Amino acid sequence: MCQNGQHFKLCTCHGKPLTSDDYRWTLKRYVGQTLSTMDGMLIEPDFELSPELTEAYFTAELNQRQCFDFDYIPSEGDNLYLYNPRSKSYRFLSFIFRSGQWVWGSYNAFVDETEDFNEGKISFE
Repeated sequence: MCQNGQHFKLCTCHGKPLTSDDYRWTLKRYVGQTLSTMDGMLIEPDFELSPELTEAYFTAELNQRQCFDFDYIPSEGDNLYLYNPRSKSYRFLSFIFRSGQWVWGSYNAFVDETEDFNEGKISFE
C-alpha cells in the first residue's frame, strides 16, 4: 500500500466508481455551534490507519504540498477526515485547518456543526 517516501493525493474521482479497498476522505466546512440537544458518545480520531499511514505522515504531507486534485484553498476551521471503509472498528484520522496549517484534531458533533464540502479516495503516487 504505502511505502516510505511515497506521496498521497486526495482524489475526487468524478465519474469513477470507488472500490471497497479504497481509503477515503471527506472534507467538511465548519459552520458554527449547533443548537442540537443530542445525547450520545463521541468517537475520538485515531493516530494511525495502519503502521505506515500515521497522523505524522499525513500532517507533514498536508502542510508541505497541495494534496488535493482540485483547486482548493483551505479555510480556517476546515475539517478533513481520512478513513478506511473496510475497517471493522470505526477508525479514522481527523485534521482541522487552524492558523494556516493542518493539525490533528476533531470537532465535537454535539456542539459544533460542519457540512460536507467534498470527498473521494486517497491514492498513492
